[in-house]
Amino acid sequence: MTAQFTDDVSQNIELLGHLMRDLPPTARSRAKDAGRAMMGVVERMQRENPKDAATTIGIALSAALLLQQLTQGRETTDPSEQPRIELLS
Repeated sequence: MTAQFTDDVSQNIELLGHLMRDLPPTARSRAKDAGRAMMGVVERMQRENPKDAATTIGIALSAALLLQQLTQGRETTDPSEQPRIELLS
């Protein structure tokens, strides 16, 4: 499947869902575990700091930075290091 991430969150979620379904069962299990771990951290922070704007901002910033790192890669001097999302295509 060849597709691009866009500014449309719903389309990106759909694309990631397709990528998940195309993974072999063991890889899909690892992907689900990673997603559950990330969501667990977010949910815990929300429970510990309900209705706290600072926590919400921190979570949103972290999510945006993580997405940027996954799609664009980290700044590195190693030219062989690719963004992790790029490795999926």
